[in-house]
Amino acid sequence: MKTKSEAGIIGQSEAINSAIERAVKIAATNSHILITGEVGTEKQQFAKFIHLLSKRSSNRFLHSNCDIHHKFSMEVELFGHEKGVVKGSMSNRRPGLFESANMGSVFLESISHLSAATIQQIKKAMIDGSIQRIGADMAEKIDVRVFLDIEQDKRGKPVPPSLKKQFAKLNVAEIVIPPLRERLEDIPLFYNKQLSSGAHERLYSYDWPGNIHQLLEVVKKSESFCLSETLHAEDL
Repeated sequence: MKTKSEAGIIGQSEAINSAIERAVKIAATNSHILITGEVGTEKQQFAKFIHLLSKRSSNRFLHSNCDIHHKFSMEVELFGHEKGVVKGSMSNRRPGLFESANMGSVFLESISHLSAATIQQIKKAMIDGSIQRIGADMAEKIDVRVFLDIEQDKRGKPVPPSLKKQFAKLNVAEIVIPPLRERLEDIPLFYNKQLSSGAHERLYSYDWPGNIHQLLEVVKKSESFCLSETLHAEDL
């Protein structure tokens, strides 16, 4: 599937194919989406995959990591501001992520780090399609599909669970991305080199708490230092 590779999704396991089938079904709708899964399972790739399959594919797909911004700067990032609101800003106004992605999609990563007030503004954008720039007197209408990343710990427990319930009440669609330990047979697909039986055993016996992100680091390091075409357990 072309859009699968374009989105950067790698895998042929039953677990990943089940998630892909779910994504294809969701893409045909216009629902907002909760993407749940452990840290490192590449939820952004699935959000992009769904966007590419949707009617919005010709429009923008924008991403923001809600864990790296101060609370006020996060509001500016998402909703924009009028002139003079932000110190040092000389522009008449700055559009936020939602306004910039109008008619497209936005992926909000790690939303559990957002303030309650920002969460309420996101919910308003999802419910009635309106946002209000900081310092503006009136709200503006937008048409944006929202992907929400609610991270889970290693045991799959949402953090915090009440946040997921808030958005679930909005009748959003949900897709769960499986952890790497539930799709170990996909590991060889990430390697450019052959894996010996010892390498297979070592890779398959590990728990992979960092999931795909951790695997990619291991792949990069092990292939960089291995001079042969076959990776052995000692190369990992």
